[in-house]
Amino acid sequence: MKQLKTSLFAYYAGNPVKRVGKTIRRRFRKITDKVTGRWYCDGCGEYHHGRVIGFYTCRECDGVCGKCISAEEAQKCEAIMIGGYFGRDVTERVKRELRGGSK
Repeated sequence: MKQLKTSLFAYYAGNPVKRVGKTIRRRFRKITDKVTGRWYCDGCGEYHHGRVIGFYTCRECDGVCGKCISAEEAQKCEAIMIGGYFGRDVTERVKRELRGGSK
């Protein structure tokens, strides 16, 4: 088996710097996601910005966007949020609109 060779500088300085940079980028991304309201859609498998409504069937599971859920399934949702799970709760308003009520 062929042994991979790296310099001492890369092993003792380069790799730790890469790990620290990756950790900083990950934490910065989490903070910006909280600020902008970006959230992960379990149905599409991609991230949506904070203006997309998220439908959550229970408080512990990931949400789905309006493209991934029908009106009947949306009526059964426990939480409907704008801006991700920690955003603004619009459950009553959306359910009222889905039922066809005016107020």
